[in-house]
Amino acid sequence: MRRANEEDLLRGYLGRLKAAGIDAPSFNEAWLAHRRHMMHGYLSILTPDQMQPDSFATIMGGRFARAAEDLETLSAFD
Repeated sequence: MRRANEEDLLRGYLGRLKAAGIDAPSFNEAWLAHRRHMMHGYLSILTPDQMQPDSFATIMGGRFARAAEDLETLSAFD
């Protein structure tokens, strides 16, 4: 579902910010930030297991890894 909806969700979020009078970034700026922030989620697998169960880290790490691959996260840092 993420793949099919994330661009529309981001556009909707930016539209709501603008409607509220908030100086929102352009879609391209926000999309680049979104792509880059997948790395933060992926690296959460390094959180000590005292702070989150290994099973949770494994599941979420896999999801963030797929998202980072789909969004070509590493190339967003060029």
